[in-house]
Amino acid sequence: MLDIPDSQMGNKVLLIGRSPNSPPKAREVGENSTGIMEEIEKCKDNALERKKTLEEQKENFQKAAFSVFYMLNNKDIG
Repeated sequence: MLDIPDSQMGNKVLLIGRSPNSPPKAREVGENSTGIMEEIEKCKDNALERKKTLEEQKENFQKAAFSVFYMLNNKDIG
């Protein structure tokens, strides 16, 4: 068996599943894992994009909140 760390298990499955001498089930697992790995990458990209959007929304909300805070503070002083 290949000596690959568990953190690289997806790659290990891909290597085994792509071998022409692999049993049919191993090839099937290898093929399915390729699709799964692609979906995981898409999900990661979507999550990063969502995080960026949320950070922008948070920043805009904070700016608006500080603007209101300063307006109210200046009203009390004047």
